[in-house]
Amino acid sequence: MSRAPRVTIRPAAMRAVADTVEAAYPAEGCGLLLGHVRADGIEVTEAVASINLAADPRRAFEIDPALRLRLQRRSREGGARVIGLYHGHPDMAASPSAADLAGAWEAGLIWMILRVEDGQMIEARCWRLAADGSCFTEGVLRVGEDRPVAYGPPRPVEP
Repeated sequence: MSRAPRVTIRPAAMRAVADTVEAAYPAEGCGLLLGHVRADGIEVTEAVASINLAADPRRAFEIDPALRLRLQRRSREGGARVIGLYHGHPDMAASPSAADLAGAWEAGLIWMILRVEDGQMIEARCWRLAADGSCFTEGVLRVGEDRPVAYGPPRPVEP
């Protein structure tokens, strides 16, 4: 069993992720996460949206491989490297689905999954694929230095 990753995402990157999945609703918005892996945790410095190439984007996501290649080339020039991906779960939990696990690739990548309801991102959680590809381990997600796990915009309080 692998240790839960500690992931910090910069606020501007979190906003970019939320904007992508909200704009795509009711389809699954998706993209790649760039940053650095260090001994004390993982830092996401940038989020780059991808077109969703899935045959049915309301039920699945597929990141554009050309985008990944461009970002990998950029990282060789001294930029942050691809350390994960994100996608929205329209009207579903922010947890990996059976389809996510079946389609998962590259152990060690961070998977940020966002629950989107009525076009609003309400929860974000992060996961890492186990080395053997059998399961995901939930990580500790923080936005900036102070925001706790399961970040989401404020929800209206019902009277």
